[in-house]
Amino acid sequence: EPEVVEEDNEEDNEGNIEEIEAQDQKAIADVREYIATIVDALDQKDDDVYVEVEREGSYIFYDIHSEHPGIVIGRHGKVLEAIHTLAQIYLHNEASSKLYVEVDTENYRGRRENSLRYLARESAEQAIERHQPVVIEELSAKERKVIHRILSHNNDVKTYSKGKEPD
Repeated sequence: EPEVVEEDNEEDNEGNIEEIEAQDQKAIADVREYIATIVDALDQKDDDVYVEVEREGSYIFYDIHSEHPGIVIGRHGKVLEAIHTLAQIYLHNEASSKLYVEVDTENYRGRRENSLRYLARESAEQAIERHQPVVIEELSAKERKVIHRILSHNNDVKTYSKGKEPD
């Protein structure tokens, strides 16, 4: 009669963990080069593109250093978001572990988050003062979520999205 036997071989597990980590490190480095190649193609006048990588657990942060960050960011951050999406797809395909990507340049994401916080507060104040809805134009789905999240703690206003996706 056939038997199923499980072996607990810690040496094999350690070897697998080392292989997984090596595969992840290679994928992280490959994505760094991939991002640099994309930025080089976008801004052929910039010979000094550098992509800094930082890892915190399963989160990988790529910070692009470029002479022309506006080209990397693009209108309303669309180029930076596209680079982020490509980097995330590349990393998911190459890494053994589930890793998450964040791509930024010149602290654009932090500055944009602050701008959205300000916009949310100002819009809420206007809506309360005027007793009328305030329309905020052209935000990405990610940015709309930030507005909703910020104002979700304000019981004096209600938020909702309507219309078509601008992205």
